[in-house]
Amino acid sequence: MMATQHQEPHGVPGQFNVCVLDKDSDVTSFGKHNRLAVFLDRSAGSIEIREDDIGLPWSTEADRQKVACRTYQRLHPKNSRITFQRREESPSGKNIWHIYRIDGGH
Repeated sequence: MMATQHQEPHGVPGQFNVCVLDKDSDVTSFGKHNRLAVFLDRSAGSIEIREDDIGLPWSTEADRQKVACRTYQRLHPKNSRITFQRREESPSGKNIWHIYRIDGGH
């Protein structure tokens, strides 16, 4: 029989999860970099990774590849890879969108 672990809500607003702080999860590689959220744009055949400035260092390309390809946020086919195309910064400078093309695996 598998035991379930219950976590109490942390009460910190603006986090992805109500029980686990962003800095304690895969979205920041456990506090290594700012929060990364992965989105799939099916019509464009692309992956978009939004980086939110939460006071941690900015991510590297290796950090983004890890979060997009080796965590629960993977949204592209298993036998494919993603190739960096461009980045777009929000007017406030608090968010950066990293845009990737999906190659192979269709």
